Amino acid sequence: ILPSFLKDIEISDITPYSYDAYAIAKHYQKVEDTLEELEEKQMQNPNESITKADADADDDSSLYNGARRFLKVAQDLRDEFSTLYGGEKAARIILQRGITIFSKYSSSNNNSNIENQDSNIHNEGIFYTAKRIQQARKEKRPFTFGFAGYSVTAGRGNHFNQSFPFVMERILSRPMQELGIDLHVRNAAIGGVPSFPYGFCLDNFLTADANRSSSTHSSDKRIPLPLSISTSSNNVKGRRRNLHQSQPLDVLSWDFSMNEANDVVEGMEGYIRQVLTLKNQDIKPMLLVKDTHLAEHRRRLIDSYVKTGSLMDPIVLHTDQASEPFLEVEEDSRPIGFQRWRDFGSPPEAPGKSKHHPAVKEHEFIGWLTAMHFLSALEVLAASDMKLDTSPTATSSAFLTRDLNGMELEMTTGNNILPPPFSRKNSAIESMIYGTEGSGGTWKMNRISCRTSFEPLAFGDLKDLVISDVQDSLDLMLPKGPLIYNKGRWVLDLGDAERKAKQQLERYGGLGFLDSKKSYYGVFASGPLRLFIPHANKTTDSSKLELSPPDNARDAFTTLILCESNENKRNPMACNMATDLSFEVGGVRVAAESVKRISLPGFSYLGRDICVSIEVPSKAKITNLSQSVKVEGGNMKEEGIHEESVGVAIELAVSNKRIRTKDIACNLSHVVWQTSNYK
Repeated sequence: ILPSFLKDIEISDITPYSYDAYAIAKHYQKVEDTLEELEEKQMQNPNESITKADADADDDSSLYNGARRFLKVAQDLRDEFSTLYGGEKAARIILQRGITIFSKYSSSNNNSNIENQDSNIHNEGIFYTAKRIQQARKEKRPFTFGFAGYSVTAGRGNHFNQSFPFVMERILSRPMQELGIDLHVRNAAIGGVPSFPYGFCLDNFLTADANRSSSTHSSDKRIPLPLSISTSSNNVKGRRRNLHQSQPLDVLSWDFSMNEANDVVEGMEGYIRQVLTLKNQDIKPMLLVKDTHLAEHRRRLIDSYVKTGSLMDPIVLHTDQASEPFLEVEEDSRPIGFQRWRDFGSPPEAPGKSKHHPAVKEHEFIGWLTAMHFLSALEVLAASDMKLDTSPTATSSAFLTRDLNGMELEMTTGNNILPPPFSRKNSAIESMIYGTEGSGGTWKMNRISCRTSFEPLAFGDLKDLVISDVQDSLDLMLPKGPLIYNKGRWVLDLGDAERKAKQQLERYGGLGFLDSKKSYYGVFASGPLRLFIPHANKTTDSSKLELSPPDNARDAFTTLILCESNENKRNPMACNMATDLSFEVGGVRVAAESVKRISLPGFSYLGRDICVSIEVPSKAKITNLSQSVKVEGGNMKEEGIHEESVGVAIELAVSNKRIRTKDIACNLSHVVWQTSNYK
């Protein structure tokens, strides 16, 4: 039984969103006829390899045969999607209601209104995505997804391998292999995080410069991700691939709608600008957003970046609007994909089964929605490989005539130019969120560096910056009392709620989860925590190079941000970073009025601001590491950092004498800084 609104709709009445995986196979002339002809010839000549007559080169022949095999796999996936979700008519309307796409040339983006969509204005994005996949194959590298987000993307309440990124991977792996492309999926979601400081640290969580691959300090901390896992398994099995790889990201996701509710846009816009200027990327990544369908302002923001040409092929997944009509049908009468909708995958007493956490069937639904969109792009690539006649017909768009081989991707090398921000709010860290305004009304993002103690981590452990003696050798799962915290050292530890959650997970083997919100904790008796912040001297703008770093730290370090772990601190006596810590930068004490809480959307957790910005004192000095190290046992072993490396020393200490116990302790989990450029 299908929702009532579907009963009067015929398949012929459905306007495809951006040529869905069903429509695009039908719109390409000869695709289905070619498949049938090839199968018939194969039956007549089982030992003869079938190639297209004009495919003279071996590469063309291989691509053609791979595309032929792909067509059969793609057909099977479309049939399976239809079977799961109520037939082809229901499946295609689900795609319309569950995915918003955008067009540079349309007057407005698709807001999932079936009756008002224009089939001829939402097509260029799918070609751009197909070109991305083709480019990865040309470069002989995997096509890589990087999933950021919070507990929904992580899969809380289920096994980690049941989260929708890995569902999508299992669906797409074979069709992509038939076209000669490997698929990599990295799920670096962390429970309960807002857009920032996470957005400043995307490089740390999801990418890695090849030059950093031999880091001597944290190599034992590299966390592998499960790939190609059987959905029936409760254990993490199959191939495992290390996060610490030098492959660029082709697709990067955002999913913080629960932490940034009420359709606020500021956090997302800052995140988008970080994505578009991600380090170590030649091509701007595709943006994939999971959000509620009610977040109209966020969709309009994305549309604005599409109109300016900054985002080329973003999509928004909003599964609530697509699934809710089917969930109103009686359980036994629903399509099979909507049955047992709230049955979680972890054992009955395992934690994480919150109302806002998707259960197994919803993760599968999100994975299928995502996979079907990319299957459309693979259909385009297959048609290109088969050199099919793609001249437009009365029912197809002129975009179908576009030649993938003649398309160019938007490059980022040497170009971090962006449009003016659309949700700009004045703040002390404006340049880190939006960049700085240049000539002609354009904006340019500056170089930002991050170190964090959170995991999963590809590189850039906060531990690498610590130059004072700390207690970081104790088991994180064990509680630590005053005897540990009163020894004059900061302690690497977990918050009480985080430890409790992990202890609950440990009863069930951890369920495969990799994320951890460990931080350096300190009380009044812990003394100072000292860090050495290296100056990032890489730049692509030769006009801004200087021969040497300035002596004054304020000229070298334009912005400093320190953040604490996102915890639910209900005790009114709990540490306030802005008032209960003292700071020293470059040998100069920071005035209290120069330490400001960052009260911006995207920087708070459960209404609590978690970051402070620190104005570098005018007399703070640049130094080198050998001059900064005062205590033996520091951890400065980061790749490329040595005794003569220049930077600035930072010291922080708990100044409030009442903070004497762990339950109200101060903590540090992220250090983010923005630097000027020099040779």
